[in-house]
Amino acid sequence: ADYGSSCDLERTEHVFREAGRTMETLAVRDVFNVRIPERLQKMKRSTRVVALASGGCGKTTIFLKHGPNEWANGRMWQQFTFVFALEFRNTKVQQAQNEVQLLGLDENGVMTGKQVQAVAKYIQQYPREVCVILDGMDEVNLARCSSFLSRVIRGQAMKGIHLLVTSRPSRQVFSLGKFDRSIEVVGFHEEEIRMYVEKVLPEDKSQELLQAIQKDSPLASMMATPFYAAAICETYLADGILPECMTDVFSSMMLRAISRSYSPPCYFADWAKVPEKSKQQICEIGCFAMQALLHRQYIFDEAELDKN
Repeated sequence: ADYGSSCDLERTEHVFREAGRTMETLAVRDVFNVRIPERLQKMKRSTRVVALASGGCGKTTIFLKHGPNEWANGRMWQQFTFVFALEFRNTKVQQAQNEVQLLGLDENGVMTGKQVQAVAKYIQQYPREVCVILDGMDEVNLARCSSFLSRVIRGQAMKGIHLLVTSRPSRQVFSLGKFDRSIEVVGFHEEEIRMYVEKVLPEDKSQELLQAIQKDSPLASMMATPFYAAAICETYLADGILPECMTDVFSSMMLRAISRSYSPPCYFADWAKVPEKSKQQICEIGCFAMQALLHRQYIFDEAELDKN
């Protein structure tokens, strides 16, 4: 969904909705089709696009994997000579000090050091032909990142490029000012839910799940989020019983995770059979998560996890 460049957005933590405008659907191939005045282009002004969505809606799949793959195969974004896909969670990305260090961390990793240096020089002459995708800004604290990366995001370094940033809606992303285009990844539509279910489940199970969704099962609203759709289908296949709610799904997933933590793996049919040591570890994780929620913290780095 495209919110344009001048819309007014409610700036609340993990709540994102447009104020006063109707959403328009937008194809991935068109996300960079933003009209920039010629005078600003001459100033080497970066075109900044932000893609927002709650966790599990497909931001990474669409923009870090699908988009660059389609570009590499000549199917879209052919206005770019180079497309670089980077993840914020990569600590080397967070601490990059210049163009060469940053671009050398591309997820595809197909360039040598000398080639990256050549591209860095190319950007100075033809910045409009370069696209940089930074995925998962909500997963880091920008205050802990290098000043260079912060300037890239604000359009103050690597000027003139096309930049796409993905993030959950958060105060941090809204603190960066207005982007040229703000879009929201809304997940699966009704027809896409049906297609996904029929693709991953056997016919009898797919029909049972689809019928439950049509009857307004508690799972119906969750199926629009790709991550939850996958979790529901995986649980149904593993347990052989259609889960009634997301609590059933998460409980089953946790049991399977605990089972795999043993060597060799041990299958626990229910929580009564889980060893006390594993139960204690789960309780500790739960207490840690509760304290984090009370402090409105949703993302953790390794240092914070080590403290607990």
